[in-house]
Amino acid sequence: MILLRKPIAQFGPRDFHALRVDIKRIKALMFLISANCTDFKRKKNYRPFRKLFRQAGIVRELQLQETMLRKYGPEASLTMYFNHMDLELQQEQQLFFNLNSRQIRKSLKEKAKKILTALGEIKGGFVKRYLQEKREDIKSLLATEILHEHDVHLLRKKVKELYYLQMIFQPENNQLDIADDFQQLLGQWHDCQVISQDLLADAQNHKRPPEEIKAIMSLHKKISAQASRLLEKIQTVKNRV
Repeated sequence: MILLRKPIAQFGPRDFHALRVDIKRIKALMFLISANCTDFKRKKNYRPFRKLFRQAGIVRELQLQETMLRKYGPEASLTMYFNHMDLELQQEQQLFFNLNSRQIRKSLKEKAKKILTALGEIKGGFVKRYLQEKREDIKSLLATEILHEHDVHLLRKKVKELYYLQMIFQPENNQLDIADDFQQLLGQWHDCQVISQDLLADAQNHKRPPEEIKAIMSLHKKISAQASRLLEKIQTVKNRV
């Protein structure tokens, strides 16, 4: 969480992504701890991390959306749309930095101590069994004949959880269970899905000018089509993972 010490002016798009990855690792650890210790208050200990994660996620999503939309269609009719997106991004970034207070830093340190204490009580044998259970869950999903969208969402979450835990507990093992290129494929599909849904919601805002709605729907169709192609590719390569 060292990123939270950086000045606002130095906090870039990659930093928001890196922060979310750090928090996902912490969340994965918390699930492992709560599976070993029923007295561990996972939701309570995760609360301050969750606030940062959610707000950083809003910022990250807007950043991705802006990058992808400019790639797919920087049409003149979308000038106002992009201007509004820039303003919204600035506002959400400010809300994030408003969260980064002395109080939440103190809370994060307190929760981190509790996590480390609980983690120190876990035996290596439990971790090994826990990771194997996660592998079996993923294998079961990959064995599904046809992966639907909700299956891919679940698969992506399970793959990431196993990946983060394996990097923590088995850093010397270079043979990761799920290759990076497949994880990237899942991530690209997810990004297209999220942005496509956001565009559809924006297009349904009847207060927008008709030409802007038309341009938004055009982008929605392009990105939705890309999501479909990625889903087909996931379906094709999953048996080789």
